[in-house]
Amino acid sequence: MKIAILGAGNGGMAAAGDLALKGHEIRLYEVEEFAGAFEPIRKTKQIVVHENGESKTAEITKATHKPEQAIRGADLVLVIIPAFAQKAMAEKCCRFFSDDQHVFLVPGGFGSYVFRKELRTHGIHPTLGETATLPYGARRCGANEVVIHLRAVYNPFAALPAAKTLKAADLLKQLYPDVEPAANVLDAALNNTNPCVHPVPTILSASRIEHAGELFWIYREAMTPAVWRVMRKVDEERIAVRKNFGLKSPHCRLPEEVGRVFVDQFGYDGILAGRNMKGPEHLEHRYITEDVPTGLVFYSEMGRLAGIETPTTDAVIELASQLLGRDFRAEGRNLDFLDLTEYTPERLIDELS
Repeated sequence: MKIAILGAGNGGMAAAGDLALKGHEIRLYEVEEFAGAFEPIRKTKQIVVHENGESKTAEITKATHKPEQAIRGADLVLVIIPAFAQKAMAEKCCRFFSDDQHVFLVPGGFGSYVFRKELRTHGIHPTLGETATLPYGARRCGANEVVIHLRAVYNPFAALPAAKTLKAADLLKQLYPDVEPAANVLDAALNNTNPCVHPVPTILSASRIEHAGELFWIYREAMTPAVWRVMRKVDEERIAVRKNFGLKSPHCRLPEEVGRVFVDQFGYDGILAGRNMKGPEHLEHRYITEDVPTGLVFYSEMGRLAGIETPTTDAVIELASQLLGRDFRAEGRNLDFLDLTEYTPERLIDELS
């Protein structure tokens, strides 16, 4: 396939390198804000992928700061960026899409709903969709190098509207066999456990992070039994919200056993791989700046819409806001931002169908 990848961070680099090695034509786009970090890839059109002790050099077709060069003529567009950047990316890129394209947000966090709103202003209607999580646990490890620590084994996916999910999932499965159809994009978005995993141990390790910096390892140090109890409580509130929207099992969840993160979506390899991923080195990290405003705020606001209280989640949002001196509730994926203040759960589910 001819695949455009929007975003050249950890996930975007991993996808570009991995899919190029599998024989696909890859056009990689990055915003000019990150031109310095992107320059080695733009010049060489190469990404070195490290996985399971092996290193392979992938050749990509195009690396560009011009979105139209990546998007036009692509069979599939993968948007692989932090959720807080999705609206800005939609504003930059939507006018270059065409009705016959497939545009999938990997992961979405309900970002397909955000993209659809922007696309409608241009009168463009590609097939939209989103996954619950990234297909990889990956980290950039050099100028044009990325290490893939683990791969997803179960990744819920839905199209918007849901009536297109089965056909769209068949397309994405050609790249990622771990993809499984979900009821709708809300089902996929509410099955992302990252916001239940990352913010709590980061916040409760704030003094350690500010003291240790690069010597901190969240998966090794921070997930003690007491912290795990709080993490599971946030997770239980997310599942209660899911159930009140009529979303059925499987509910990807944190198990009782301490530290077994991401077992449902990445298998038992995820537990070991997580221990090899260092950080965060500071509090201005996506474990807070992404997972709180576009994750926990979204879960809390969906709870509000569904009539479910989320007191532990709300407390974590408030603590994160105080630690960073920001109002994550106001700047996050709230009902006002999504234009859902007048909706009922039934109306939303109907609109996603």
